[in-house]
Amino acid sequence: MGSCIGRKKVMGMSLNAKSFVVDNMLLDRFTEHQVRILNAKFVENQNSASSLDKKGLLSLFPLLKNFPQQVITKCFHIFSEGSSNIRFRTFCLILAQLLLSTKEEQSSFVFALFDCDSDNKLNDQEFDIFLRTQQCYLRKLSENSNENILLHKEKVMKIPVEKDDFVNWSLRNIELSDLLKPFEIIPTALTEKQIISMKMLNNEKLIPDETVYLISSEWWQVWKTYVHFEPEVEEDYERSTDQFAEILPQNRRRSIKLGDRPVEIENKKLFESSQNLILKSSIKYCQDFIWVKKDIWDQLISWYGGGPAIERKVLNENNKLSIELYPSVFKIILIDSNGNPMTEKRKMVLVSKTGKVKDLINNSCKVHDKVSDYARMLLKKEIEWEILDNNNGINTLDQNFDYYLEVGYIEKSVVIWPRDTQVKTDLKINVVNTTNEKPKSSQPNTSRNNNIAINPVSNPKQVAPEKPNLKCSSIIVPGHSGLVNLGNTCFLNSVLQSLLHTPMFEKFFTGDSVISYITPSKAKDKIILSLELNALAKEMSASKTSKVTPNKFHRSLIKKFSMFDGTEQHDCHECLSLILDSLHEELSRVSEENIVNSLVIENPKDKQFEIEKADEQWKALQGSRGSLVSDVCGGQTRTKLTCENCKNKKVLFEIFNNISLPIPANMQVPVTVTIVYLNGNSMQIALAINKFFKISELIAEVSKIALIPKEKLFLADYYHGSILNNLSRFENEPILRFIRDNSNIFAYEIIMTIEETEGFGKKLQKYPGNVDPYMVHNHVDVMTEKDVWKSGKILEAQGENFLVELDYEDKRDLYTKDFIVPFRTYTTYDNPRIIHIVIYHQIVRNNKVEALGFPRIIPIGSWYTYSDLHKLISAAMNKFHIVPQVKGEIKELFSLKVLDIYSLKCGICKKCEGCLLPQDKSELKTFEGLCIGVEWTENTFKEKASSIHQSVKEINKDDYKKPIDISQCFDAFINKEKLDTKCEKCSHTELLMKVNIWRVPDILILSLKRFAFQHGILDKIDNNVIIPFYAFDISKWVKGVEISGGMTLSTTILQNAYDLYAIILHSGGTGAGHYTTLLKILKDNHNMWILVDDANIYAMKEDPDTPEVTKNAYMLFYRRRKFSSSNVINLTYNFA
Repeated sequence: MGSCIGRKKVMGMSLNAKSFVVDNMLLDRFTEHQVRILNAKFVENQNSASSLDKKGLLSLFPLLKNFPQQVITKCFHIFSEGSSNIRFRTFCLILAQLLLSTKEEQSSFVFALFDCDSDNKLNDQEFDIFLRTQQCYLRKLSENSNENILLHKEKVMKIPVEKDDFVNWSLRNIELSDLLKPFEIIPTALTEKQIISMKMLNNEKLIPDETVYLISSEWWQVWKTYVHFEPEVEEDYERSTDQFAEILPQNRRRSIKLGDRPVEIENKKLFESSQNLILKSSIKYCQDFIWVKKDIWDQLISWYGGGPAIERKVLNENNKLSIELYPSVFKIILIDSNGNPMTEKRKMVLVSKTGKVKDLINNSCKVHDKVSDYARMLLKKEIEWEILDNNNGINTLDQNFDYYLEVGYIEKSVVIWPRDTQVKTDLKINVVNTTNEKPKSSQPNTSRNNNIAINPVSNPKQVAPEKPNLKCSSIIVPGHSGLVNLGNTCFLNSVLQSLLHTPMFEKFFTGDSVISYITPSKAKDKIILSLELNALAKEMSASKTSKVTPNKFHRSLIKKFSMFDGTEQHDCHECLSLILDSLHEELSRVSEENIVNSLVIENPKDKQFEIEKADEQWKALQGSRGSLVSDVCGGQTRTKLTCENCKNKKVLFEIFNNISLPIPANMQVPVTVTIVYLNGNSMQIALAINKFFKISELIAEVSKIALIPKEKLFLADYYHGSILNNLSRFENEPILRFIRDNSNIFAYEIIMTIEETEGFGKKLQKYPGNVDPYMVHNHVDVMTEKDVWKSGKILEAQGENFLVELDYEDKRDLYTKDFIVPFRTYTTYDNPRIIHIVIYHQIVRNNKVEALGFPRIIPIGSWYTYSDLHKLISAAMNKFHIVPQVKGEIKELFSLKVLDIYSLKCGICKKCEGCLLPQDKSELKTFEGLCIGVEWTENTFKEKASSIHQSVKEINKDDYKKPIDISQCFDAFINKEKLDTKCEKCSHTELLMKVNIWRVPDILILSLKRFAFQHGILDKIDNNVIIPFYAFDISKWVKGVEISGGMTLSTTILQNAYDLYAIILHSGGTGAGHYTTLLKILKDNHNMWILVDDANIYAMKEDPDTPEVTKNAYMLFYRRRKFSSSNVINLTYNFA
């Protein structure tokens, strides 16, 4: 446990690792609740200089005045270690020896107390003083007191009395519990038993209508065992003689075993869940719980703390008394001072079934921490609000409803109700019977595509910096300051906020003790972060402007770690790790020793050998090699590397100050793709594919379902109203770079060959030899002038004459065979290309162009004409139009406009909204940088719905974004893993690695590995990770010790239940993001969460257990519920 001792002399001890560990084991006998009690008493009796002197000690232990003066002086000398004042740590160490230790240790203290000359012996005078002043605690050997003393001296036999002799004698002849009563600042087990036994006398019967408190039988039994509630006498006691032979010496009670004292009262196991006030239906009296009266409950709570309190009423039913285990449960919503229901503040309130509405009001006020003097209960039915009659019975209310608690205030002797001031018309004052009617409720890169005129998308999409969308309002919290962003330093601000809000760090760095924890021999530049953090913490706690500029700390950080210079974004986990490592080095207790955080054991002979070596490393860390950081945040892991070939084994024990947990997220993403066939039909498919796969692999998967060769698929994404983005040109890039959850992916069937393109009506190449060149509709070469040959198409044959239409001129003529030869005999066409033109459906409404449907792609050859293109598009549009009938006339359906592919404005004149597509017979050649806009008239466009493939029904997108419980992250952390690492013994290239958490610290810092790196790509895992806020027990993943389920200090000190107190959130993506911090603070004696966003502080309007938080949670800061008392004492109350 903790052992952070200041640089000044403490307790007269040298800096010895062993003594640190032993002392802290002694301090850890206290519970944290007891430490708070001790500190309160200690502070209460300090003098004006805030120190505890001899006068204060006597005030703290008033019965000590009954001891001889020389014994009082020796007592102060023991507590003060010879100085003029008593340190709290020393005070606690001695009390632990007195009150929570074995009889042997207690006896040793009594010996030291009466050894006034400190020679480690009791001379005749010292022993005589002891016997005469403490004779009432001696076992009676005679009725005569002087004779009794002489008889005891004879039993000791040897004077001066050595310590061991005194201890052996005292164990059989002194009632140590009573002798040490003056020091009982907290009660011993015997005192607790006596007090509770007295309270239970004549108070064990149930009384109708009184309130009793339930306590877990498990805890109660542990307490009874601790105090020996059932009398037990050991058989080896020493009997008195003569007439005292039958008297059993009280001092022979069993010694209290270390750790047998119960921890805080734990009643949560009696409930259905930690979020529920309802008791389990199966619990039984004695087996699961016992009941006590209020005075006993209050007494136990004052000693142990814990809870929660389970108050239950005693019912008298048919003259039979019983405890009402399951009272009525109502959902109560608080109405704020403006008259608005705070639905996020809905709380469960219990009230006896025999109670009245006024009891529900009183209980609701307690739960919501409101005064019940002016409070009323309302029910909202549809749009009306009705007030409940205070005298109505609870049995008239329906527990399925939401009820509203409204608290009024006095103004000019009149009660003012917030809702009355907001609205005066919807409130009816009458008695409400809610048993029959329920209110209504209302319920988010390839050459094959280089001619496609589509936006090329040169960069992957990046998420713009964003801030978490949390329900919060600005607030000023005394003692809490925001930090000004110095230029993308939100990562640093979040780390600083979390660290300075960490229990024990917070008080340490806001105090004046930091310098005393630093080795004087260290150069100033080696301790710069500790001192600057100390200065910053003080400034933040004392700031009156609620914001501080961390310039000095930032400059110091840059001096130590130059990578943080400039305004680039950085990872807060990396920053935190570097700061913690630096603080550990700067605050280390011994500067001469190297701080070794790793221990390697080659082929350990057995498990016990491993444990011994791990303990050595741990004790060294807790001793001279440790620091404040390792005391509070230090844990230990065990990593085993095993060669699968030769079985060579290596065990590595490492010290950590934070743990990085992998998120076992499904790397497959569901992708919906709309396939658009050449015939104009479309089909929607769905598939799951690894997001780190390449675009080409996605195309291959689509090809299998679409039954289209992958070479003939063109992939693009489209957002309504934008331009079609070409993804196929990035076929060697990962999917995640371009495809997001909201992406609309289209796979277009395209034409890749000249032969296919010729099928649209215009020939480019020679006909095969077996084809008649003079058939109608065939292309031929025509001599239009002497030696001038042009291509054309035979429209019809008229005997020996052929009607030929020239390809690139608006001219038709009759030619004889003398002027016609087979196609491409004399004509040629250089550099033919296949052009894929994007078609956008549009409509103009209110002088604004709007998009319709989704884009299409029309393939055409560069040897075609504009007229051919116009006809081809017009024909394709037949699938989309509705022919409107307007007084028997056919209205013009659409117009075709030439647009720029980037701006979707005119691609010809660049001035208008789009020049019409030419219809002449000029050669197309190219359409680079252009696309077509089909501008439809109103009510003429109708897109045919895509058919749905079976795969769409089979893939549930929600399955790929399921929340991940943090327990799965821990499981993934300790799972076996294969490493591509060379064995040092046999050179085998595959090792098996297994990591275990061996020990965990009081402050557990977890980082969730939200950034995954595969195939050279970094991506953020934004799955919701379910994180527990309270009592998160990680014992199942801690393998260094055997975990016990008991409730004593000795067993629960090994249990590892944690509460969350800070969360660092990362919103945005890998390219741009923002860090903010959630902190759990105490305000007006109540816990609340605040959101710190750089310089701004906001109060959370609801608990942060929301999807927004679980999606963005990046670093989690937990504090152990059962803090090591040594850490609490050393670092909270014991500053130098």
